[in-house]
Amino acid sequence: MQDVIDGFRILKSKSRIISLLYCIVLFVFVTQAQAQDSDPFMLRVVSYNVENLFYPDDDAATLDDEFTISHYRRWSYSRYYHKIDQIVKVLIAVFPHAYPDIICLSEVENERVLKDIIFHPLLKSAKYAILHRDGPDPRGIEVAVLYRKSVVWLDSIQFVTIPSKTRHYREVVHPVFTWHHFSFHLWATHLPSNYSGVRKSQKERKECVIFMSSLMLQYKDSLCHICLGDFNMEPESKNVIDFKDRLSVDGDCTSLVLRDKDHPGSLRYHERWYLFDLIFQWKKLPIGVRVESSGIFNPPFILTPETKYGGFKPFRTYVGYKYQRGGFSDHLPVYVVFRYTP
Repeated sequence: MQDVIDGFRILKSKSRIISLLYCIVLFVFVTQAQAQDSDPFMLRVVSYNVENLFYPDDDAATLDDEFTISHYRRWSYSRYYHKIDQIVKVLIAVFPHAYPDIICLSEVENERVLKDIIFHPLLKSAKYAILHRDGPDPRGIEVAVLYRKSVVWLDSIQFVTIPSKTRHYREVVHPVFTWHHFSFHLWATHLPSNYSGVRKSQKERKECVIFMSSLMLQYKDSLCHICLGDFNMEPESKNVIDFKDRLSVDGDCTSLVLRDKDHPGSLRYHERWYLFDLIFQWKKLPIGVRVESSGIFNPPFILTPETKYGGFKPFRTYVGYKYQRGGFSDHLPVYVVFRYTP
């Protein structure tokens, strides 16, 4: 019995040491980020589906019961705040020694969860502003954009409702930003998943991309557009190709996030990876601005072994109804970095 107690004490001590080391690493990161974040010629953009980021209180106006305290998922304040910690860890890790300047988040319930993110001790000094409103999604999960007021200037903001006779789509967040005297449009979206069936959801996504492309074409005289988010479709899908073709009648539409053998996709189902989280550039970048890097962020700490099919998969918060304390999301973030050379 004493051996068991001693073993437990050793394990607990190791855990404390690991936690202490992790805090030291994060402190060093934040210090370096503050010191090196003065480079005004880099614009860092992240898109991340954070998977069911619900505040535990019940909202009577939405179907959020599944992620409340009384539901048998046993969602709680401790689990909620742990998930906030996990999401923040990912956001500060995407770019070495620098904060993201613009963050597109999918599946966030309300402004409360966004405030808990931007006022987190590891992000507070970045001074993010929030672009979000409660939209028509029945579950109450929406798209939001966070941006650093010290890096980009918000010229205008529009929350776009996609019209439909059959369902309520999540709104598109459409800010216009200025960076180094250059204005650009951002279109942040989260299209319907296959939850209602593949055939039906394909028609719904087609309805969305037709409306989005038509709306974007109304701003065809603008210099540059960045469209990003969870499309629930791969770059090779017919709806995505049609979306790009519709825009290409007035300027090139380019996919900025591509897969390769080391970055096969942004989420995984069974044995296959899928690239559903996309970033597009429509029309030319301003003179002096170029894409320096882009890709899928998949470090080992946000992955977990896929025991049935082999390899790894995103480390999510729940598998079915089983809670995984160390989990993050069922998606991986995607990113793009722009560089301006005066």
